[in-house]
Amino acid sequence: MTTKVKVLVVLLFGLVGVWFGYTTYTYFTCKELPVISVSGVSENGSCKNALQCNVDIQAGYKPAEIYLLLDGQKIDVLMPKYIGKKTSRVSFPLDTKLLKNGQHEFEVKVKDGSYNSNEASKKFNFNVDNTQLTAALLKADYKVEQGRTAHILVNSSKKIGKSFIKFMSKSYEIFSQIEDSNIYECFVPVDCDLSTGNYSFIAEIEDLVGNIVKLSGNIEVLPAEFKRQVGFVVAKQKLTEEKEAGVNNKILEDILAKAILESPKIKNWTGKFELPVDVQRIATPFGEVRVTVEKGKYVHKAVDLINFPKSVVWASQDGKVIVKDRFEFSGNTVVLDHGCGIFTLYFHLDDFADISVGDVLKKGNPLGKLGKTGYATGYHLHWELRVNNLPVDPMQWVDRNF
Repeated sequence: MTTKVKVLVVLLFGLVGVWFGYTTYTYFTCKELPVISVSGVSENGSCKNALQCNVDIQAGYKPAEIYLLLDGQKIDVLMPKYIGKKTSRVSFPLDTKLLKNGQHEFEVKVKDGSYNSNEASKKFNFNVDNTQLTAALLKADYKVEQGRTAHILVNSSKKIGKSFIKFMSKSYEIFSQIEDSNIYECFVPVDCDLSTGNYSFIAEIEDLVGNIVKLSGNIEVLPAEFKRQVGFVVAKQKLTEEKEAGVNNKILEDILAKAILESPKIKNWTGKFELPVDVQRIATPFGEVRVTVEKGKYVHKAVDLINFPKSVVWASQDGKVIVKDRFEFSGNTVVLDHGCGIFTLYFHLDDFADISVGDVLKKGNPLGKLGKTGYATGYHLHWELRVNNLPVDPMQWVDRNF
């Protein structure tokens, strides 16, 4: 045997020895539990028809036993050829049409082949739904004034997932009216700048397993009488002071654009909205057309409420504080999120109550005091209500229970 061959033999035996030693060490010391992941069915998920399911196992030491159970019964599946690998996948078809509609339990049990026989299991419930989806609009035709909200109701045969009303190239999410109800609702804002006339909308209803029903309806936009104001002038010195005291209002709009995406998918209010201050008079109704030196011609998409200077301003409904800051034009500002993309905005406050962003408030909780900070010439509250970030007449929400 040549020297070169002898060296190779020694190296080979050395490597075998190292491998054997490492394997033996791992066999006796491994305490890492196997990690299980499942695709095809998911916890509390819904499914239909035939599925291809996968169970992936990542183990610190090679698995020795893998069991799959459906409703407590072992699933007869073809195990991977090399079950001894640290990474294993078990694939199997699941025909849900052979199962009853409703809830089922899936469980995976894994035991590795180490001295410690580390075990792990994963158990969860999933739903089978092979029933047909049917849905209908409770009313297909709506008459809504400019600057107001259309409240569209949908009756569904079963629970739905993410569904929308599509109106004027925008989508408005449909929400559950109350828990475990077949009635769903959508709040569609009609811009006060939208011309009068008939406009169609499409309701796209999708259940939890991907069945889709499309419904069509019509919104007749009626004319609203918007007043006109000659305008007012804010002193240059005050404008300079407000610019120094507050940040640009574009920052506020950016915050609200992001907040819409994070707004809870449930109604956090009950009953009508309330005027947020004792009102002596409404100085500016919703939709008033203004002309000012700084802004030019624009529509005031809120109501201005008058009361005694520094009187208490309160939450018009239950909601979460998402903005509390000072801005150049809106002054001391509070914004509440009431869920379902409904925000109320409170501008020009003199100061703030003891509240913080993230606080959940009840209707009537104080927000601050009526003031004239920001782009304002006198004490008043600019009160605004937005649906999916589009301002609408808040007085409709005071008069009507949405």
